[in-house]
Amino acid sequence: MEYLLEYIKSEFGIKQFEYYMTGALYPAITSKDLKRVLIPVPPVEKQKQISKYINSIKTQINELNVLSAKNKEEAIVEFEKEIFN
Repeated sequence: MEYLLEYIKSEFGIKQFEYYMTGALYPAITSKDLKRVLIPVPPVEKQKQISKYINSIKTQINELNVLSAKNKEEAIVEFEKEIFN
């Protein structure tokens, strides 16, 4: 299930949905067109590997964002210390 969610949220999944969606203010897709959306379905074990890899990348991104914010704060403090002291 996690694999399916990741695929649907991916660039490839989104482009397929956009292709079949109609309506400007409230885009929708018919059940007929939903059946036309192609989703690659590898073996379950491969799906688990893909999901695990995506989750590890997301964890790394979150950790790097936290580190980036910390480094920015430290840089501002150091900059202000050099300028104002």
